[in-house]
Amino acid sequence: MKKTISIIGGGPSSLLLAAFLDVDKFDITIYEKNKTLGRKFLVAGKGGFNLTHSEPISELVERYTPSRFFKKFFIKFHQ
Repeated sequence: MKKTISIIGGGPSSLLLAAFLDVDKFDITIYEKNKTLGRKFLVAGKGGFNLTHSEPISELVERYTPSRFFKKFFIKFHQ
């Protein structure tokens, strides 16, 4: 018998959780008070889901830990 899981809120982390749950084991329902799920994705880059803060890569990598990992990644893909 499947267990029931209710996820409150339809933001990015809720959608990610739902995507990782095994649908063979769980009945999953996402409840969102707004009109659509994942609305934060629509405002990406306008302050909603913006990870870069529109700053130079050299300053961005210092915001995260471990910064050496991000330095390797960002420098490799943003040259």
